[in-house]
Amino acid sequence: MPARRSRALRRAPLPTLALAACAACAGPRSPDDVPRNPAPPPPVSAGAGEEPAWDEALAAAGEPTEAADTAGTPPPPVDERWRVAPAESGNLAVRWRPVGDGAVPRNEPFALDVQLFREGQPLSGAVLRVRGWMPDHGHGLVRQPTVTELGDGNYRVDNLLLHMRGLWQLVFDVGEGAERQNVVFELEL
Repeated sequence: MPARRSRALRRAPLPTLALAACAACAGPRSPDDVPRNPAPPPPVSAGAGEEPAWDEALAAAGEPTEAADTAGTPPPPVDERWRVAPAESGNLAVRWRPVGDGAVPRNEPFALDVQLFREGQPLSGAVLRVRGWMPDHGHGLVRQPTVTELGDGNYRVDNLLLHMRGLWQLVFDVGEGAERQNVVFELEL
C-alpha cells in the first residue's frame, strides 16, 4: 500500500504537491514529530492604522531626527541595508541586516548582523534571542538560531532558515536583567 501512495504522489501535478507540503505546516502529528515552536510574537507596537514610532527608533539608534537632539552621540554608520525599529519603551532600538549581499534568502541558511542601542548608545551585555514566526501558518522556525555577542552593541545571529514563502515576523527578544523587550520586523518572502 505505501508504494501506491508514493507512485500517486510522483504522478501528482505540482500544485497538488505544494499543497501537500504546506499541509505539513498544519501542525505536528505527535509531540515528537516537530520541535516546539515559540508562542506567537506580540503585536507590533504601532496601533491599528498608526505608523511605528520611527523618530523614537532612530533616536534610540543614535540617528539624527527632527524630534531628537543627538549632539555628542556619534551616529552609527549609515548603510541602506540596515533595518531599524524601536521597542515599545522607545528607549531601545534594534538594527539588523543580513550578512552578505543584503537579501534574506528563502530556504537557505543565513546570518544577521544585529546592533542594539539604548538611548543612542551601543548596548552590550544584553541577552538577545531571535525568533521567527509565520502568523498566517501558525508556526515558527525549524532551526534554533544562535546568538554571539561581538562587543560594543554588536551581535551575530547564525543558523537562521526561513523555509517557506509568505509573511514572516522576526522577533528580537532583548533582555537586560529582569527587563525584557520585543522588537518585531515583518518580512515577505
